[in-house]
Amino acid sequence: MTTGRKRSRLYYTRRITLALIVLIVLVAVFWEQLPYQRFAEGQIREILGQYGITVSSVTVDHLNQNEAKISALTLGGDEHPLTAGDIVATYDWQALQDGKVRTLQIESLNVDAYETKDGWSIGGLEPLMQADEAAAPTSPSLLFDAAALRDLLPAQLSLPDVTLNANGVSLEGTSHFSFTLESLAANATFDKAGVTMGELGAVTESASLSTQLDEATGRWAGNLSAPIVTVTGTPMPLPPMLADINFEADAKTISATIHVQDEANEMRADFSLNMPTNTPGKGKLVAEELRFPWGGGVISARKTTLPLDGASPVKLKINIDEVALAALLELVSDQRITGSGTLKGSIPLTWSPDGSLTLHDGEISAPGEGRLEVSPDLLPAGSQENIALVRSALENFHYNLLKITVSSDADGKPRILLAVQGNNPDTLNGRPIKLNVNLTGDLLPVLQQSILPSQDIKQLLKRETP
Repeated sequence: MTTGRKRSRLYYTRRITLALIVLIVLVAVFWEQLPYQRFAEGQIREILGQYGITVSSVTVDHLNQNEAKISALTLGGDEHPLTAGDIVATYDWQALQDGKVRTLQIESLNVDAYETKDGWSIGGLEPLMQADEAAAPTSPSLLFDAAALRDLLPAQLSLPDVTLNANGVSLEGTSHFSFTLESLAANATFDKAGVTMGELGAVTESASLSTQLDEATGRWAGNLSAPIVTVTGTPMPLPPMLADINFEADAKTISATIHVQDEANEMRADFSLNMPTNTPGKGKLVAEELRFPWGGGVISARKTTLPLDGASPVKLKINIDEVALAALLELVSDQRITGSGTLKGSIPLTWSPDGSLTLHDGEISAPGEGRLEVSPDLLPAGSQENIALVRSALENFHYNLLKITVSSDADGKPRILLAVQGNNPDTLNGRPIKLNVNLTGDLLPVLQQSILPSQDIKQLLKRETP
């Protein structure tokens, strides 16, 4: 953007601010006997309307030569409104003639940011976000222009209560936010803040934010930390977490490093974020490392790219290390099979935007020996000798080789196959047995298809005898 265009935008923005405040003050001074509040409200609508901004509601509660109070301000339509609660502005008459306000306090602010084909826009302020240089008196790029900010903003800005909605992500919090114009620095502490995204939610009772604009580079840099974050809506309960975010932002790019961990640092996640400032949906969040304890071992993933467009699948490889076989069998067999021993391996999968999971070819194996117990009621009672032998073998199966392979069929349905080799010391004098069990289907049909039709079970067992 050229310097001339920036100054032109700055000129128009200052003119709006100056016109509004001077108008209110003049009405207060010279028309005290008239219904000046209603008159001022009408003038606010008219002036903002000249710039394409729709004022759905506004109430001027009080004004004089040094202070103005406005409530129930709503800009824009019903779909993406910008609403503000009580607004209090203080000013000095001499400085006001140059468009400067001493302090500005907004008791509550509700902002709806959304993405369009041309980039991001803010509800209620769409005309100011236009790409057309001649039509837009301001632009998000001014947020990174120190001279423009000093001309536009009050010496002190405070904002105690904020709600931000952006493409299905909602941020709501009670804060003590202050911005100091002289140092171009903002600081905030949050008594309570929460983020929701679909069924997922995160709430913190205490958080702090600090950021400052580097005038030379036009880049904001800062830190957001929350010592206790409670996460909800996850498939499994999570302990309270600590979050620490370091970020930088300029007119082109927003980047951040994000670290989350529990108190014992057993469960942790490290992310790197990089996205265009005006089109965040084109950015990427990379999970450098995800790690959490489960089943006595560790589940982890590394270098997983999470697209931010909400429409792209996520591909990752789940690594399993020293996880108890019993925990996994409980998950995939609905507690129909129990066992002992540990597992190690990896499972590649794809998580689609509709929430479905597709398993790709992966393998988990037990590095040592262990034991399997299959509930007898999984196999039908009967007099057939083959079924009786299988039931008996699986009641107390001691394995020396165990492997679980996963994949998906042509329809995307998961296939999990358990292959074991070992013996039952209480059956057939402990002779070796090999079994393949499909954990995703009915156990009996799989056993019938993979073992029983091939030959008499006695012959099968005999052939496996050394």
